[in-house]
Amino acid sequence: LENIFYWLEISEEFNFSYLREAGLEFVDFNFVAMTKLSEFLGISKEKFMLILSRDLACSEMDVYTAVVKWSIFQAKVVANRSEATKPQEVKEGSDGSKLDDTKNSKDIETLELSKNMGSNVEARKNSELQDIEDVK
Repeated sequence: LENIFYWLEISEEFNFSYLREAGLEFVDFNFVAMTKLSEFLGISKEKFMLILSRDLACSEMDVYTAVVKWSIFQAKVVANRSEATKPQEVKEGSDGSKLDDTKNSKDIETLELSKNMGSNVEARKNSELQDIEDVK
């Protein structure tokens, strides 16, 4: 299950239409299970819209729940990115050492999760590409 989003990325990157369609059909019938994966939260808006435009084998409430879950996560990622680009106020401790003013550790965890998902997908792509090269 966890690899489906990775395979969709590979199929689009290398224009494997048969693999793409097979992956999307798998998602059609397993949408609810897919939304429970951490990788689901990190899919692009375009991929999410593509999936939502299909005839999914689930209820409208399942789709609504998935949209809300994905949207909240994406909003946190965007907020964390904009927060990370702002100049941070550096405070000095009583001993003269610099203290970092971190507002919310959960926001940082959300941003780290997003970064880790991206690097995991990239690592899988590189591994698969190496396997393809080895076969050649």
